[in-house]
Amino acid sequence: MADTADKAAPVRVKLSLNELEAFVAVVEQGSFSRAALWLGLSQPTVSQRVQMLEASCGLRLLDRAHGVRLTASGREIYNKARAVLAGARDIEATAQELGALARGRLKVGFSTPSVAMRVLAQLKSAHKAVEISTRQGNTVELLQMIAACEIDVGVMTLLDVPEGVRAELIAPQRPLLCVAADSPLARRRTVTLAELADQTLILREDGSLTRQVVETACRDAGLTLRAPLVMPTREAVKEAAAAGLGVGVVLSGEMGSDTRLAALEITDCTSAGGVYAVGLSETEGLPLIDAFFDACAQADLDNAEPTLSST
Repeated sequence: MADTADKAAPVRVKLSLNELEAFVAVVEQGSFSRAALWLGLSQPTVSQRVQMLEASCGLRLLDRAHGVRLTASGREIYNKARAVLAGARDIEATAQELGALARGRLKVGFSTPSVAMRVLAQLKSAHKAVEISTRQGNTVELLQMIAACEIDVGVMTLLDVPEGVRAELIAPQRPLLCVAADSPLARRRTVTLAELADQTLILREDGSLTRQVVETACRDAGLTLRAPLVMPTREAVKEAAAAGLGVGVVLSGEMGSDTRLAALEITDCTSAGGVYAVGLSETEGLPLIDAFFDACAQADLDNAEPTLSST
């Protein structure tokens, strides 16, 4: 076997960690027998692995004439093999830490911050070392981010669960009318869609599930409402309602507590699906993803429901 590689015909070399480990052990222990003892293997197995490495490399790595000595090529392969094995051990340690959630990064998207923040609080309480980054968007945007792997998981409102995702219900939702506390409507507990025909509705942008629910309910009821005042966030919807610019529609988990506002049930617009934890189906079983779904199931959502107008 040549001591140097054939430069005229480069060949793709396929190596295994077991072979590299046996080779390094022989060099460092000074003999095949001591290497076998060190690795907990039989001596023939160690010899075979070193021979297979030499065959794969097309190089003679050890001079066996007088004990075990590195050849010139063997010295170069030995130094690189040590680096490869150190890298493999580092990967192994990282995998163990990630599996034990001793570290890790999770990208979370959300459309319902009041629910999402409680979920993240639960996750951080259970796994303090996990780094979390967040992005906000509406349901359509978040589903697109998940599909593009721009985020790992999301907390969002869904009417129906789309194909290809893992979705678990966190909390049911229903639409509520959000009006200024000094509005005549604030003295009531309920309202119908027909009664909103002469009102200026304040709705979220296209792609918002809240808007989709209201527009579908109106269409099913044969109602034509005024052109809405469109706001980019639920916070803007509530601020506009509090300022008397119109009446807003928000979901029950988004209303919160604000003395400037009153919440009314919309009796003929009651279904808005629920807030779901969502991720790609193929990520089920990954420790950090499963920990997120566990946090969603365990999050304290008490007092998340708004207080309706009582007069």
